[in-house]
Amino acid sequence: MRPILIFRLLMLVVFSSMCFRGYALEDGIYVIKSKISDKPIEVADASLSEGANIQQWSDNNGSHQRWQISSVGEGIYSIVNANSGMAMEVYNFDTTDGANIVQWTYWAGETQHWYINDLGNGYSSIVNVYSDKSLDLYNFDTSDGANIAQWTHWGGDPQQWVLSPVVMPPDTLVIEENNAGFCRVDGSIDSNNMGFTGSGFANTDNQVGTGVEWAINVSTAGTYSFEWRFSNGSAAARPGALTVDGALVASVSFPTTGSWSSWAASETSTTWLSQGYHFVRLEATANAGLANIDSLSITGASLSAEVCDFGSTPTPTPPPEDIVFATPSLNSISVHDPSVIAAEGQFYIFGSHLSVARSVDMQNWVRVADGVNAQNPIFNNVVNELQEALSWAETNTLWAPDVASVNGRYLMYYNACRGDSPLSALGIASASNVGGPYTNQGIILRSGMWGQPSADGTTYNANVHPNVVDPAVFFDQNGRLWMMYGSYSGGIFIMQLDPSTGFPYGGQGYGKHLLGGNHARIEGAYVIYSPETGFYYMFSSYGGLSADGGYNIRVSRSANPEGPYYDSNGTNMASVKGAAGTVFDDASIAPHGVKLMGNYVFSGSNDTLGYVSPGHNSAWRDPATGQYFLLFHTRFPGRGEQHAVRVHEFFFNENGWPVVSPLRYAKKVDVNNSNRSFDQLQAVYAPEVPGTYQLINHGKDISAVIKQSTDIQLNSGGSISGGASGSWSYSQGERAISLVIDGTRYSGAVSRQWNQVRSRFEVTFSALSNDGTAVWGIRSN
Repeated sequence: MRPILIFRLLMLVVFSSMCFRGYALEDGIYVIKSKISDKPIEVADASLSEGANIQQWSDNNGSHQRWQISSVGEGIYSIVNANSGMAMEVYNFDTTDGANIVQWTYWAGETQHWYINDLGNGYSSIVNVYSDKSLDLYNFDTSDGANIAQWTHWGGDPQQWVLSPVVMPPDTLVIEENNAGFCRVDGSIDSNNMGFTGSGFANTDNQVGTGVEWAINVSTAGTYSFEWRFSNGSAAARPGALTVDGALVASVSFPTTGSWSSWAASETSTTWLSQGYHFVRLEATANAGLANIDSLSITGASLSAEVCDFGSTPTPTPPPEDIVFATPSLNSISVHDPSVIAAEGQFYIFGSHLSVARSVDMQNWVRVADGVNAQNPIFNNVVNELQEALSWAETNTLWAPDVASVNGRYLMYYNACRGDSPLSALGIASASNVGGPYTNQGIILRSGMWGQPSADGTTYNANVHPNVVDPAVFFDQNGRLWMMYGSYSGGIFIMQLDPSTGFPYGGQGYGKHLLGGNHARIEGAYVIYSPETGFYYMFSSYGGLSADGGYNIRVSRSANPEGPYYDSNGTNMASVKGAAGTVFDDASIAPHGVKLMGNYVFSGSNDTLGYVSPGHNSAWRDPATGQYFLLFHTRFPGRGEQHAVRVHEFFFNENGWPVVSPLRYAKKVDVNNSNRSFDQLQAVYAPEVPGTYQLINHGKDISAVIKQSTDIQLNSGGSISGGASGSWSYSQGERAISLVIDGTRYSGAVSRQWNQVRSRFEVTFSALSNDGTAVWGIRSN
């Protein structure tokens, strides 16, 4: 054993009985120095990239050696680099000693949150919330470039840090209308009222969405305050919204000043600004427009005015005039809980009650089989073949299966459930062809054995043990095979399978718990990996599957197939469950998970463009085009329990979260040019985006209420009006859209999708807020 490790172990015994004294550290910028080396920690090479290493280096007074420490509540802090604006985190959810510390875009997860403990000797320990391990100068190394890692807390000098606040005199920049940094006003520069400074004041047009814009350059990242000198001679306040780089910062009240020649200072709005260029906009949120703006004062560490041309802005490419999209062919088919597999040149979906369909294009489906009966061609005689499972579950039908290609064979992971209890069996059948016939290989899991030993050896408890249904089998990026499963009861679990046989490795019991419990209404988990983002995405359905059950599709993600999975709020989904002693406690689970869709209807479509209780999805990525598809069943407004399969494209927003297109998928074909490139067919050009849209906000609720659309306008100047107010921007190359709607920022994608009511391909958008709420829009003019 290394001498250093021996010393660590000895000190661990000494310090294990010590109690930490938590203290309220003031938010601010700090230099964090090691006790053992007296060197500050920094982002290596002043990198602005995600994953950049955290190391120590001799003090050079650089902003990459400064850290904004901010309380996030309950004695927990985020530590954000002042140069990059990225948070210090434990890389890849690693809980082992020696795991690396890097920077990453702040997403408020536990790997980016830290306890800072006063040790009472002038030093502090910094402990990661997720791993419960201390920030550590690795291997007692005092040299420049020595790595910063995590290690089990033992209290030695490599785990003690000096946090020195950086005190800098504030710098105030005042921008008049005739100064550098002033960009434009949606109105005029006037000088007809007394008392202004400079050459005049900004007078916006009297309508919602008009604004004033400035450009600044921040030399030192930190907290900056904004204040305006204004006059308001009208009787009512003229409120505005402050946005920085398109993101809403604050609402600003501009009350009456009594006359247009009486000037006052506004309330102060503060925000964190990273180093670099920033675009500032103050936008009217009322029909009267803004107050008259004489000047903007910004106070912070170090900043200057910038030019307003944003670099060279290319002229948007107009859409090709000769492109004419062919009318697609689509039909409907009923397969409940469809699980997709691409095999033998087609797409097969397998669902409950042994219902199977196939398609060559995911638009037109042909039924292959239906019903748990002797005539179903998927088995020679399924009633006889799976009699053991059906008898155990006291049922005559099967629930949602999954089919996977494993070691040259197609394996069907079938399951039977009584339905009013978690009395279920899950087994494997195999076939040489995807369409069967399948031969039973045996039951691998059972549940619902009240008062008897369960798969993990303890007495079965439906509050914590799973209902062994709804399997989903997948390979990870390292070739390991996994099965995720579960419904209601104890939640969603995952097990590792032997890729040579498809059977679970021994000794796992029910596997690892990932989500749900205490009979929370969560089921139908499905996983897909995205090589573009590097995450595994776990889809699941919340609520009840019936038309009045509020079924809805949610997603969380993980860097590892076996989790833990997190939502966009940083919630570990393993903690999401019903309260103890409850059944179907929707209130406890509704705030968690990114909600992609629920009940909705677009107005004027005669309920055609609307779904009720969409859910139990699978997903597929086209390796040739990189397109992603969500396949699910749904019911419809006013049509009771009638259901059908639907396929929608989905995309990833700038934060790496899926956003689902609002309209059904149909392949785009140009009737004038069959050789039109894929990129041209997918493109949505900037001049096509402004217009009137029907907007759906899916919320986070689990409810039978059907969300109704409202009409909004995306105005060509970048404002939003109509049934909502705010701003928007569009990046044509990435088809990425950013919207601020009634004060909430959404990030998403623009796409062109088939509107079956208007019989044409329509410009649409789909976007998510930071808390995981989806909004959809379809062009309606």
